Amino acid sequence: MAVLKGGLLLRREVPVGAIDGVNVLFTTSRPYIAGTLMVYLNGLLLSPGDDYAETDGTTFTLMAAPRTDGGYMDKLVVVYQIA
Repeated sequence: MAVLKGGLLLRREVPVGAIDGVNVLFTTSRPYIAGTLMVYLNGLLLSPGDDYAETDGTTFTLMAAPRTDGGYMDKLVVVYQIA
């Protein structure tokens, strides 16, 4: 993550978006600086470009939808520098 001078780092936010096995579009609560978004799925850091893409300054798209199976639901958390 490239941290730029003067920015505030937001830690451990749960992004907005349905975890239903279909939805791949998620939104952060505040705008982020491009290149600072880190996405964790079930505690594992995802790879930008391979696992997700920054869509604009507040949204990102996962390459595969988080799952929900029989009472189990994937957990999605983001960390980013606020723009």
